[in-house]
Amino acid sequence: MSSRRLIIPYQDQMLEADVASQNLLAVVEERQDLPAVADLEEEAKSALSSPIGSERMSKLVGANSKVAILVDDYTRLTPAQRLAPQVIEELKAAGVKDGNIFFVYAPGHHPVTWELAAEKLGKALADHFEVVVHNPKAFEDLIFLGFTSTGTPVWVNKAVKRADFIASIGGIKPNFSPGWGGGCKIVMPGISGWETINCTHTKVMAGDRVNSEGVEDTPVRRDIEEIGDMAGLKFILNVVWNRRGQVCGVVAGDPHQAWCKGLETAKKSFVYELPKRAEIAVMGAGKAEYIFEAFIAATKGYSITTANGTIIVVAPCTRGWGREEIPSMEKGWYKSFPSEDLMRYTASEIAWKAQKREFDPIRNMNVPYGIRLTIEKRHVIIVSHEASPEKLKTYGVDHAFNLTDALTKAYAEQGKEAHIIVVPRDYRYVFKVD
Repeated sequence: MSSRRLIIPYQDQMLEADVASQNLLAVVEERQDLPAVADLEEEAKSALSSPIGSERMSKLVGANSKVAILVDDYTRLTPAQRLAPQVIEELKAAGVKDGNIFFVYAPGHHPVTWELAAEKLGKALADHFEVVVHNPKAFEDLIFLGFTSTGTPVWVNKAVKRADFIASIGGIKPNFSPGWGGGCKIVMPGISGWETINCTHTKVMAGDRVNSEGVEDTPVRRDIEEIGDMAGLKFILNVVWNRRGQVCGVVAGDPHQAWCKGLETAKKSFVYELPKRAEIAVMGAGKAEYIFEAFIAATKGYSITTANGTIIVVAPCTRGWGREEIPSMEKGWYKSFPSEDLMRYTASEIAWKAQKREFDPIRNMNVPYGIRLTIEKRHVIIVSHEASPEKLKTYGVDHAFNLTDALTKAYAEQGKEAHIIVVPRDYRYVFKVD
């Protein structure tokens, strides 16, 4: 019987184990990413001159039109400083005066300050044009638009009702909650009220899914599309990202049709197709210093494993549960997240408490919910030389000191004929399984 050696990065070394070739369903490998655009400004001008599913903005507005331009926040890489002038130029071609153009900084529930908005737009634009900084909890700044078809109450920033035409600048890449960013997501959660954000984000917990990354049709995305229409979003300019965080495309036009076209490009970069689910997944997280990082890697194995399957995560976990503040999350975004205390709740309890608004903010509950659901519905084994087996057991997670022992435990659960999918590193893919 032929075998194949698995090699998984682990800190500054490699962990190895042999598996029978007949068991190995797939090994996910790095592939060439989509190239970055050569000239962002020219790509934006081209997209604006040939919009998808819409006439040009210069044909849709008049000289006296009041125009609101929604811009995503600092947690997104969208180069608004370089894109906004292209939108303004298109508006000026129709005779729209600067005094009739204003920006709405759309942070959802992320930190809110004028300084952050000015940093996103650039000081020159922020000083010259009116900039409305959205705060989802400022009830006096919201307007109620009604309910979506699924009963979500829709509150948005009332500034958009001053506008005759609403456009937006954003970006398309996988997103944990709705599946993909971009398009009408600039409205929800971007400029939506607190209650609207809460209601949509609890829908992430609907069904047997630990996250929605890379899924096109989700309950949250359906709300997003509907809320965008209710708010009156008419035109988008969206960049498309590749896995390296570079702009690899630009689309403009109708919020739905242009977004779908941009999504086609984003999928070429991010989506990795697998033939079917396997009973066992081996997930490499070889630089993960914290247990919660290993658990997040486990959630990525959920969608590629069968019901009651086994997920093996190779992760050092040298520094315990997590850090009080994630240094890579600047300006106070997602402090102490996710909390170790949440691990004492079941997935059902987290969903219940989220619906009762016992957590603040609700959107932060999606990850701990996904972790708990993964642990409850899969056999999770952490391969680590330093993590405490007793500590992991308190979370409901198994432990192994090496990859061979972890596979032995997995075979004991799944049988000797079990299929295996191996993801040696986090290549930032989202997986599609037939």
